[in-house]
Amino acid sequence: AIDSRLPMYYFAKKTLAKPSDWKRRLERMKRQYIKEHYDDRDGLKVGFPDGWILARGSNTEEIVRITAEAKTPARAKALLAEALKVLGF
Repeated sequence: AIDSRLPMYYFAKKTLAKPSDWKRRLERMKRQYIKEHYDDRDGLKVGFPDGWILARGSNTEEIVRITAEAKTPARAKALLAEALKVLGF
């Protein structure tokens, strides 16, 4: 099957109440990862060789979603924990 040839990725996700200083926190995360590949068009997505982190505030609810995806479950959890720490959660 074609899906057996695709790489496996694992994700970890956290949904939290949006803090009043959300934009400042995203800027802090951007500075933390300034040397990495990032995209800040819709929240902040930071790419690594073995995965990525996405921190994004909802446009319809007062929540933020932090998602990490990586080649192993342990790395996905570690990326999520790192993002939460940088964002001050």
